[in-house]
Amino acid sequence: MPWTWVDYNDGSGSNVIQTSLSQGTHTFVLTGTQSGVGIDRIEALSDGSCTPSGTGDNCAPPPDTTAPSVSITALTSGATVSGTTTITASASDNVGVASVQFKLDGSNLGSADTASPYTANWDTTGVGNGTHSLTAVATDTSGNTTTSSPISVTVSNSSGTGGDTTPPTTTISSGPASSSTSTSASFSFSGTDNVTPAGSLTFQCSLDSAAYSSCSSPKTYSSLTIGSHTFSVKATDAAGNTDPTPATQTWTVTSALIGDLDGDGHVTGHDLSILLANYGTNYPPAEFDGTNVVEAHDLSLLLGNYGK
Repeated sequence: MPWTWVDYNDGSGSNVIQTSLSQGTHTFVLTGTQSGVGIDRIEALSDGSCTPSGTGDNCAPPPDTTAPSVSITALTSGATVSGTTTITASASDNVGVASVQFKLDGSNLGSADTASPYTANWDTTGVGNGTHSLTAVATDTSGNTTTSSPISVTVSNSSGTGGDTTPPTTTISSGPASSSTSTSASFSFSGTDNVTPAGSLTFQCSLDSAAYSSCSSPKTYSSLTIGSHTFSVKATDAAGNTDPTPATQTWTVTSALIGDLDGDGHVTGHDLSILLANYGTNYPPAEFDGTNVVEAHDLSLLLGNYGK
């Protein structure tokens, strides 16, 4: 390594002496040639590009460019967690670690910890059940940072164990008009939840009290019969909570031919019998004139198309 000697008596650069030393032990001897010679100090410089001047050392230490090392030591990748759990990280640096910031799915989890052991308490009920990623970011005293390798953990909270117990809500945003001559109907719907992102909710649909089955928006039905129909849909979140009040919409399919109550494309005695069986009631398929009661005018409208 290079060694530099500067005569601090005058600070002259011409008095600089440099030598290269081989690896091993060496002895450095100063011999005064005049009486009263005194040695104030000896400095060994690792930075060969710096020459002290004046009566002091003006050589700044080399910048710290070495990033710290960091790893999550608990939890472990693949773990299943619930409730509140503790995350621990180990960090080291050639100069000093300033802080460790834990991150959940890329976002800060609490505040940075500035003292070892570096930990964070994680309330898992604040996220949906499923897989999540955890990392730790170490920052040293010079501002160099390192992000740990991510670990993947599974959150599994259930009702009664401190997990998410709030069900989502379901909304139908579009569907057929209250009365339609179309034998097809399409419904658009969505859900909101306190924890699970909207895009991660699942849905179940039902038509006319049939068993609920998995579905997605938009949901379309075809070959609908003449008469009244009811569509229902409910959302389920990642914790398994289901909307207890499904969203519903009721509408009536009517024939384009007035009097065709059975939807066979003709007005026959069967249609007449259907109307007469509901005479005096509010039976929407036979309620042709909008009075909300099946009456003589509706009968006359049917008879006007009888045989067509």
